Amino acid sequence: MVRVHVSCDPVLARYQWPKIIDEGDLMQLRRLDATREMELRGTAAELTDFASLLISGSGSLDLDRVGDPSPYGRSLSRVNVLLASGPIAVVCSVGSDELEIRGGLPQLNLFATNVRGFADDADAMSHLHIDYFPGHDYLDESSDPLVIALAS
Repeated sequence: MVRVHVSCDPVLARYQWPKIIDEGDLMQLRRLDATREMELRGTAAELTDFASLLISGSGSLDLDRVGDPSPYGRSLSRVNVLLASGPIAVVCSVGSDELEIRGGLPQLNLFATNVRGFADDADAMSHLHIDYFPGHDYLDESSDPLVIALAS
């Protein structure tokens, strides 16, 4: 399946042809239910867009479904960001195919800063762990472990 993306910005739309996006090129999120571990993998540009979504405090991001999510058990189809108060909960319920990230704007901004910094400086072998520990600056203890990786 192929998606066609046309810029919604009226100024930029005059200068851009519709962009054809191969489904294999979209950001991917994989999960292993037994351990609750997840991996979000995308290009630097996709991770920067994800950081912008976090800063906005509200919205959704559609993801590419992976046919073989090994070594994880399955792939998820969407990330939903919801504004709440306090530390961020990064949670995917067993059986759900969506990741929910909800928390206060200051905490979402800290998370976004980490993601954007990673996207700017990482190489294909790098990854960023988003794991709760006592005293964490922005994560709630209910958060599922998340690894952010740069797609090659």
